[in-house]
Amino acid sequence: MVAVDAFADIDTIAVCQECWCVPLNSGEFEASKLSTCLSRLKTNYSNAKIILGAGSEHFAGLIESIEGWTLLSSDISTLSKVNRPKEFFRALTDLNIPFPEINFNIAPAANDWLYKRPSSCGGVGISRSNSLRIEALSGYWQREMVGVSMSALCISDQREHVIIGINQQYVNSNFDALPYLYEGALANAFISKENLIKIESYVDKLISYFNLVGVFSMDMVVARGEVFVIEINPRISASYELYEQLNPGLNLVDAHIRVCEGERLSNILINSQNYALYGYLIIYADTDIEVHGDMLWPDWAKDKPESGRLISVGEPVCSVYVEAGNDAESVRTLLEERRKQILSLLKQ
Repeated sequence: MVAVDAFADIDTIAVCQECWCVPLNSGEFEASKLSTCLSRLKTNYSNAKIILGAGSEHFAGLIESIEGWTLLSSDISTLSKVNRPKEFFRALTDLNIPFPEINFNIAPAANDWLYKRPSSCGGVGISRSNSLRIEALSGYWQREMVGVSMSALCISDQREHVIIGINQQYVNSNFDALPYLYEGALANAFISKENLIKIESYVDKLISYFNLVGVFSMDMVVARGEVFVIEINPRISASYELYEQLNPGLNLVDAHIRVCEGERLSNILINSQNYALYGYLIIYADTDIEVHGDMLWPDWAKDKPESGRLISVGEPVCSVYVEAGNDAESVRTLLEERRKQILSLLKQ
């Protein structure tokens, strides 16, 4: 396996033949740097199969254009439609799926609007600036809704689908310029039966409309007892690992590959019957940090940086994980304790 990653942590390096680091710029891969990386990889891997991760779905056309490579995802037309806000929200309107109010023109005067850059990932492209004029397809405004940020992790073969789990999304609001910075997720989060039925209906409609295939996620906010859809992430999302940890034998990467190559979902065992809560938290640096060589990482820490790496304030350090029965507050409390422990160890 070869990885192209924004952080090239030691866990990723350990399981790969090669790991290429292409840093993000404001939450986005730079096209020129990514293109250079892919060109070099093409020399050694002329018949590669490619799985998209966060941020890379916006470069699917570039990846697919490399002769001999196979893109394991929904087709390019689907990815393009899902990633174009005007087309996506037009589809939600046509399908009678609720979503927060949007504005593609001039920044609203009210303060309860968020500006979003659709080509970014991890919430880095969300701001509250009200001084921007929106240019066609570059971004849009969406009215902020007070509620619970959630996502549905799904897999589809275009004819059948399974909702693997419902997640509550953790948000870090400690950085003024980034009010919705993605901070992790809680797997098997509580959702009412009524809203679960709605989510099933929305997922079914969107799969049929866009011809989605493989593992993907639907982001939403639950507010005022209603489910409002925010976006579709047409690739494997980070929460898949939580369900694999809870359900030994579940291999969502393998399942994704198989359905993208045409296999029926009914032939693949999707066992996600462990409903215990499992959460992870991305730790962001609260000061500039240099990772010292004698750092002893706890077993529950993953995505760990290499020794000697300089991490600037606001950049991700690593992730910490917790499994804790059926008490969501206990999971969050223990994650916070582990976050403080990691930052303390790094500053010793």
